[in-house]
Amino acid sequence: MAGPHISAIETVDRSAFKEFMADSNPRSALNSANHTLELDYPSAVAHYDAMMAYRALNQPEEAAKHEKLLNALLDSVAKVGDGKTPESSYLAATTQEEYIFMSLRLNVKRKAQSLITQNGHFYDRLEVIDPKTNATQYIWFNADVQMNPERQTVLNSAAPFVLGTARTTAPENAQVKDLVHSASNGDLPHVKALLAGG
Repeated sequence: MAGPHISAIETVDRSAFKEFMADSNPRSALNSANHTLELDYPSAVAHYDAMMAYRALNQPEEAAKHEKLLNALLDSVAKVGDGKTPESSYLAATTQEEYIFMSLRLNVKRKAQSLITQNGHFYDRLEVIDPKTNATQYIWFNADVQMNPERQTVLNSAAPFVLGTARTTAPENAQVKDLVHSASNGDLPHVKALLAGG
């Protein structure tokens, strides 16, 4: 699964995961990761979160399963290009997958992000900083799958067109809408309760 809906779910679950881990509650953190995996099993960020939760729970065999899947998913992001231009962009299924790929594989930190359309395709252009050299560069991800999962016709302009720097989503059901609303308003206790089944 891809598109803005799953990106929103990953974002909410990732926020809850981080909060649970900060509270030394890896079991609930694992529930957050599993929530995303139930909806989108090939979620790289959810496999990363599950791996970290299992490590915190001292279950290395389970952590290793998720690490293997995570590595395969991250390898697939880089198979189509080097991310230096729109034409050689990386391909990630969600925004969170872009972030985890940049962190784990490229070792760079995100500074700014723009959503651009060019030649009928969507791209995330990320301005990143290499923490070792402090050098700034741009990394490109093809965002067609994220922004247009049904592959509908998009703007067909050869010139780059910046659509914006933030995404909006339209959740498809009441629970997801409540999760997204609570997370966007910073109500992490409510997000935790929802993910815990409360």
